[in-house]
Amino acid sequence: MGWSFLHSFKPLSSQVSKSASYSSLISQQGLALTLLAVMISLASAFISYTQKTQDLDWLLYDNAMRFSQLQAENDIVMIEIDDKSLSQIGRWPWARNVHAQLLEKLTTAEAKIVVFDVLFPELDTKNTLSDLQFSKAIKHHRKVILPIYIETLGQQGQVVENPPHGLFYREVAGLGHVHLQTETDGVVRGVFLKEGVGTAFWPHLSLATLQNLGDTSESLGIDTLPGRRADDFSSQGHSVGIARDYYNLIPMPAADQGLRHYSYADIVKGVVDTKLLRNKIIFIGATAAGLGDVLATPIGSMNGVELNAWIFQALRTSQHTREPGIPSNIHAACLSDYAPRNRGITRKGELQRALRNHLSSQCGALSGGSDDIGIKPRSGNCAKGTRDIQ
Repeated sequence: MGWSFLHSFKPLSSQVSKSASYSSLISQQGLALTLLAVMISLASAFISYTQKTQDLDWLLYDNAMRFSQLQAENDIVMIEIDDKSLSQIGRWPWARNVHAQLLEKLTTAEAKIVVFDVLFPELDTKNTLSDLQFSKAIKHHRKVILPIYIETLGQQGQVVENPPHGLFYREVAGLGHVHLQTETDGVVRGVFLKEGVGTAFWPHLSLATLQNLGDTSESLGIDTLPGRRADDFSSQGHSVGIARDYYNLIPMPAADQGLRHYSYADIVKGVVDTKLLRNKIIFIGATAAGLGDVLATPIGSMNGVELNAWIFQALRTSQHTREPGIPSNIHAACLSDYAPRNRGITRKGELQRALRNHLSSQCGALSGGSDDIGIKPRSGNCAKGTRDIQ
């Protein structure tokens, strides 16, 4: 009887022992994973602090942009100088009276503001009357924004500001620079909201547009601008003589978002009902092959004028983003999704899913909707500036 009892008790004892050993193993495995997560996080933080992970940083950021939620507004309209327009109106550059015709139609349509992403640095010496017509049309509309271009001349590297010719400059509502920050991999991800020669005087074209809308509740002050300040870039070796300030990453539109586009020729020739342009914010720029600038962005190629329109949309909805620069946070959060669960990684793709989920949340965290970095659209017709231009 005793032998029978011991015989029956032994398996039960063995099961308890095995269960305890298994639990101990699982506990040790969970502890090991947690320690691994901490070690990787610390290593990532160190590497990030020494700025050795820029490529990885951009890779993670570009993937996060695929989850961007920047929404389009139906009051933004693109008027494209496209292949169709070149075919119907003629070779570029066009006489300025063509732009005058377009502006008169937009004035009649009561377009809210007109933004040219086209340079007008000189007069047409062969057609001065055409220039006068364009200047008059700018004055008539009263809400025209023109770009200013900063370039380096000659071997000496002299940096100069190229504003529109004075005939046009004195009639515009505002001027804005059109520089976009291209990283070492050739991708445009950021914009300086202020830039100029010597001092960061000129607002970006999108900011100049926002400042001159005149339908917001308060004036946009310098202290409200989001972005990294100039002091943070002292070691990054920007072009000598060019001052830049308020750096922001550009949020990308959601995959299903798009702006309304019209061909320049269709507007001028009356194909498009001008009622569709009433109270619209108009961006005009070149998209024709070989004429417009095509930029690489985290979500693919985009024309410069369209990207400027999206920057404007991000500004007025307070959705500019902070600089990522913190891969350690991403690594740690991805690992923390599974490390503390006291078990191993049992499903292939669990890390990928954790990364995807975290990138999605990071995209939300990157959105500049918080009060500390967002722009609250404000009113007031900001002047085009008092900087001396000959």
